[in-house]
Amino acid sequence: MLKIKNYISAHKILAVMIAVLMLFSVTFAANSFLKKSKNACVFSEKTFYFSNASRTTVIGYTGYLCDGTFVKSGKRSAFTDTLYCDCNEGTE
Repeated sequence: MLKIKNYISAHKILAVMIAVLMLFSVTFAANSFLKKSKNACVFSEKTFYFSNASRTTVIGYTGYLCDGTFVKSGKRSAFTDTLYCDCNEGTE
């Protein structure tokens, strides 16, 4: 215990920096863990378009946001996969 006290008194700035870092780390971890999102989903429906049948490369998407806005990006193709989400899921 005496060694720790001597070290802290000799390296006060370093000790303060470590204490502040630990405080921010604990605060950030607690906020990340306890934070609840308003919506679990951004899209109510989203269709991904793939470059080929193996479905490894996404070349575009279309979909509806939870507020009803239609969005699209990239190219369309015959190789698709559609995901659906309940926009009220995960809300309190």
